Amino acid sequence: MVLQKEYLDVILVPTGLFLMIGYHLFLLYRIRKFPHTTVIGYENHNKRAWVEGLMQRSDIWRQEIIHHFDQVY
Repeated sequence: MVLQKEYLDVILVPTGLFLMIGYHLFLLYRIRKFPHTTVIGYENHNKRAWVEGLMQRSDIWRQEIIHHFDQVY
């Protein structure tokens, strides 16, 4: 028995949507429970550490970095 195109779409489209939604739910779970095991959590940690280090430095040095960052981006 050969599946017609319409029947194949009925199977493949919901399967693809289920896989995509399942992946994003799994990623959300990993980000919430184990943030340092994902690239998103790793980058957020590095950004937070950079800002904390920047805030601990002198005002002149901080202003120079922020000024340079504004010019580049």
